[in-house]
Amino acid sequence: MTDAQKRDLERAVACCYAWRLHEAYAIFRRYFDRLPFHPEAEHAEYIGLFTRVLSELGKERELEFYQRVLEHLTQHSQDPRLIFPLAVVYRQTSEAFPEKSRQLFELILRNEQAKPYHAKAKMFLAQYYRQKLDYAACRQLIWSIDPPEDRYMAALLKIWKGFVHCFEKQFTEAEKLFLDVLKETSPESDWYGFFCAQHGLTMLFLEQGDLKNARRLVDQLKKLLRDRPSRMAQIQLKQIEGGLQQKEAVGPIQLTISEFERIVAYANQSLKIDADLPKNRLLVQFLKKRSLDKTMIIQSLFRRVYKGPEDDNLVYQYIHWMRQTLKKIGVPSKAIIHKGFAYQLLPRVNITRGESWT
Repeated sequence: MTDAQKRDLERAVACCYAWRLHEAYAIFRRYFDRLPFHPEAEHAEYIGLFTRVLSELGKERELEFYQRVLEHLTQHSQDPRLIFPLAVVYRQTSEAFPEKSRQLFELILRNEQAKPYHAKAKMFLAQYYRQKLDYAACRQLIWSIDPPEDRYMAALLKIWKGFVHCFEKQFTEAEKLFLDVLKETSPESDWYGFFCAQHGLTMLFLEQGDLKNARRLVDQLKKLLRDRPSRMAQIQLKQIEGGLQQKEAVGPIQLTISEFERIVAYANQSLKIDADLPKNRLLVQFLKKRSLDKTMIIQSLFRRVYKGPEDDNLVYQYIHWMRQTLKKIGVPSKAIIHKGFAYQLLPRVNITRGESWT
């Protein structure tokens, strides 16, 4: 790689974080056109940003093209410069590949020659375990990352730690980290990091029930997106705003657990649940966790792995059943939302133990 090419790629990075995506795309595309013929370490270094740009710009066919190229190349080589990009593309292209990407990222972490890619692989894996609600695994991965020299990665590491603290209800620590990033960045210098930190702070206020500050930050996020449109950020903002609207409108659910039965109450109505039935156990699990992804739903009901999109209709049938069951006691259907790979229950759930429980 020439010095001029390296400077161009660093300029593309700056454009990407400033959310000037079309400029970043033009530079990255010229460089990644060489991937099928002359793979280099820099392809692995920049693949994460390039695939994010492709996804944001709606260039799914190009993502599929790079996936085919990398699959072909890795048939003949286990070079981490090829394995890491393929894992990233799998992570970006479809819900059908989470296990494949996890396996490849773990392969990267076991390879000492792939050490330059370890920090990014750990962040991708943390996202996988976040969707699984395995926050202990998130903590283990994120806290094992050495402080990065790159300022963009340093901001992302702080943001990740803030999210983990938030998952663990350590709100003071989370708030400090999000505010640190907001002080150190700006929409001009690091739009993506600034947005993620503000998004994290909004989620924190929402979890704490501070709806006034959550609403204030939602309005600020909307302004950020008017200046720099983003497909993924729009989805995240819509989910947050939906959660905020529901919390403003829907009261808490009460779950009472005794030895032989479960009682769900909302407002002035209640419903007894037979805990022996698999679908009822799923409902109780959902009430306890308030979020279940598709793999967890299939595993809970059928004791097998999620088969990808062919299982989606089956998952939805049980989500529909849970909505209808809770609707019997007045919980509105919109209290359960689809959030990425998972379904989330918006109202707070208060859990108590019944007198017969020992």
